[in-house]
Amino acid sequence: MVRTSKPFKKGNEYSNRISSISKNAPSEHLVHVNDLHEGRKPFHELERQNKALRNYQTELEQSRSEYRTLFELAPIGYFVFDDEGIVQDANLTGISMLKKARRHVLHKSFLTFLRPDDHHQFQQHLMHVIESGERQACDICLEYEDGLIFVELQSVPIKTEPAEEHKEEMVLIQSAMVDISVRRQMEEELISEREKALKAVRFMNEFLANMSHEIRTPLAGVIGFAEVLEEELPMEYREIAQLISSGGNRLLHTLNSVLDFARLRAHDQKLLLTPINVIERVSRQCKLLSSLAVQKNLKLDFECEQDHLYALLDDNSLERVLNNLIGNAIKYTKRGAVHVRIVSEESYFEIQVKDTGIGIDDAFIPHIFEPFRQEHMGDDRPYEGVGLGLTITKRLVDLMNGEITVESQPKKGSCFSVRFPLLSEEIDELLPHPPAPITPESIAMIPRFRVLVVEDNKETQMLVSRLLKPMCQVTIVHTYDDAVQAFTSSIFDVCMIDINLGEDRSGSDLVKKLRSIPRRNPFYGVAFTAYALPSDRNRFITEGFDDYLPKPFVKTDLMVLLQRAQQIYI
Repeated sequence: MVRTSKPFKKGNEYSNRISSISKNAPSEHLVHVNDLHEGRKPFHELERQNKALRNYQTELEQSRSEYRTLFELAPIGYFVFDDEGIVQDANLTGISMLKKARRHVLHKSFLTFLRPDDHHQFQQHLMHVIESGERQACDICLEYEDGLIFVELQSVPIKTEPAEEHKEEMVLIQSAMVDISVRRQMEEELISEREKALKAVRFMNEFLANMSHEIRTPLAGVIGFAEVLEEELPMEYREIAQLISSGGNRLLHTLNSVLDFARLRAHDQKLLLTPINVIERVSRQCKLLSSLAVQKNLKLDFECEQDHLYALLDDNSLERVLNNLIGNAIKYTKRGAVHVRIVSEESYFEIQVKDTGIGIDDAFIPHIFEPFRQEHMGDDRPYEGVGLGLTITKRLVDLMNGEITVESQPKKGSCFSVRFPLLSEEIDELLPHPPAPITPESIAMIPRFRVLVVEDNKETQMLVSRLLKPMCQVTIVHTYDDAVQAFTSSIFDVCMIDINLGEDRSGSDLVKKLRSIPRRNPFYGVAFTAYALPSDRNRFITEGFDDYLPKPFVKTDLMVLLQRAQQIYI
């Protein structure tokens, strides 16, 4: 017999039976169908969370694998150390840098791979990383059987979870190691080359100082005695003395140009920028150079509407710039005039030197400030010179924060313009006053100083004696010991001391010795020397001298020196 099931429909006997049961039975013993479905929800949620967790775990394992692959194949050596320097982990590059198998690296002290001199430095490095909590770097040296390599460590601290409860978290150090042997070699080569360059600069400075000294010493006699002859010879012979003086000054100018260029090229030219009344300085230089214009029957005039213009400049450098520009204008002008003019605006002023000379070709103007360049070169050049004047001028102007420009037309003339920033005009009281001009009256006012001259050059002795004896009581000695003896037995107001005395002891040693000798009155110590580089003056002043007179010199220089001594000690 085949039993067939009836469909479960509303109103049939099964439905009525369930309905009657649900009505008559207590509610706490019944399980509703909805309750069965609600009971399955936590299982579905748990299953979903388990599935998500498995996915996360899979992704994490994949990330770990990718990170490990990157870690192992990184071109930089990576290490993980504990606080004692034991290697906890290392990548392939790090292992290969140590030239060891992995089993001989892991859980070994990193000190075994370093040269002994670097052990303490590595331990200090680890300590600094842990204490600071920040990245630290150090250079150390790996030691092999066949040599050494220099490496750089960049390390950061990392914290790990404790392996067991009630234990503190562990701090490890992760380090990146890079081979810097090539960089270190380059640094050592650069240091070596720098030492060679410094040695070459010192050699050049010594050479320039010695060359300057050896040329200036005989020039002192040439220029000085030429001046004496020019004053004392009959008129028909004075022209000869003037030619001697002109030749000596030309040689001195060439020497100064070469020395200035060498210092500027070596960046050894140190300027002293002070407030300067530009009008007074330019006017003075025009007066000093007027004799050159007169010799060529040229007119040299100076024009400026203001009485005072102040700028922050180096006095000696400004004088050199003006001498070069005005001197060149006179040199390259055969007929006509040289006009020097100063114009000013609100924040700057401009010195213009304009001539009616030969002019400059347009093609040469871009090269006008290059060293040793002249428009006319070769044996048949019509003008003398070494081609350094404008180069030096340009560099001095740059050092004084100025600008220089040139405009020119061949056969019509040139105009050089130098521009500098202005200072306020309310600084006249701060400016140093220029020395009073030397006149017969001012010479007569100089007291009859007792002067000790320490000089081993015979020509210079004769020149100083001839220039000073008419107005001073002069004692001349040759050596260090003679100077000490004379100073001890007599009283002197001024001591002019040569620096190079040809002995083991210098003039600087002598002035210190003289100042240590007890005496009733002070003396005015003058460094009287052919060492005439810009830095020499300050050097001699710091060594105990009061003043400085470079060789060669003329009578006016000595008179100005005695005037300064009079202002200080009389």
